[in-house]
This record gives sequence, structure tokens and C-alpha cells, in this order.
Amino acid sequence: MQKMLPMIGIAAALCCSAPASAQQDQPFCLRSDDGQLTCHFETMAQCQDALKKGPTKTGTCIPNPKTKR
Repeated sequence: MQKMLPMIGIAAALCCSAPASAQQDQPFCLRSDDGQLTCHFETMAQCQDALKKGPTKTGTCIPNPKTKR
């Protein structure tokens, strides 16, 4: 059962998430060490929380460079 829980979480995230284009338009991004941006955070706190809980716990939260604030 424990091995199924991550699979269920991934499936739920995929079926219930917003389209990728909408996710990339949020105000804050998580920039990975290799420079990839994941910009689906409404607040800096959400990004930092995701960073703490992530598998690598590395990267930086930044304002989305594609949005104007």
C-alpha cells in the first residue's frame, strides 16, 4: 500500500492540475540548480514550502520574470 500512495498522489496532481501554460503564468517560480523554472506559485511562501518538501531541497524561489508586478 505504501508504494501506491506516491502513484495516487501523482495521478491526482495530473488529473486535477491547471493546464501547463496557466501554471507557468503565476507570480512566483522555483528555479532549479540547472536553471529550469517552475512558475505555478501564487505566493513566495508557497514556493518556499514546496522547496522545503521537494526531493532535492535545492533551488531558489524568485518572482516570475515573465510577469509584471
